[in-house]
Amino acid sequence: MKNLVVTLALSAIGLVVPYASYAAGVAGYLDPSTGTFTPAMIKPIKAKAATTVIRTGTVKIVVDLTFESAIGTDEAVTCYGSINSSDNSFDNSVSTTVLVNRTSATAGAATLVMPYDWTQLATGEDVDWSLNCTEGSSYSAGGVSHSIYFTGGTFVVPATAGTVTTITKTATM
Repeated sequence: MKNLVVTLALSAIGLVVPYASYAAGVAGYLDPSTGTFTPAMIKPIKAKAATTVIRTGTVKIVVDLTFESAIGTDEAVTCYGSINSSDNSFDNSVSTTVLVNRTSATAGAATLVMPYDWTQLATGEDVDWSLNCTEGSSYSAGGVSHSIYFTGGTFVVPATAGTVTTITKTATM
């Protein structure tokens, strides 16, 4: 009976030791014949850091407008511009709205300045731009509005820091 109790006790200890080692967060092997615990050699997995580039600069959209007679000299015209660049990890965008400066009863001009400071995955990312100029409001009863929308183009984000990219547009509205 004494041998049976000792055998059961040693068996129970043998079962507890590997569990205790695992529970403590140490992976390895317990040799039951010698009672020696050998920790496993585990190399940590290092995540590969994504290489990124920082791009800074300014996009200027210069627009010259000619107004049709339906747009009175007392009516405000605004222009909204946006630029954006997206890749698999980053979405970058900038937008602005400006009031068109009337240069005469039938003409006006606006310059939209959009500085950017973007993080991107790589060089050579594209920028999409758009411009919309609007007068009046179609939201009120009897309201009339006039607008011109320039479907933007695409250009590559300049690699030289501080580059000013100028886009010039002319239209009649």
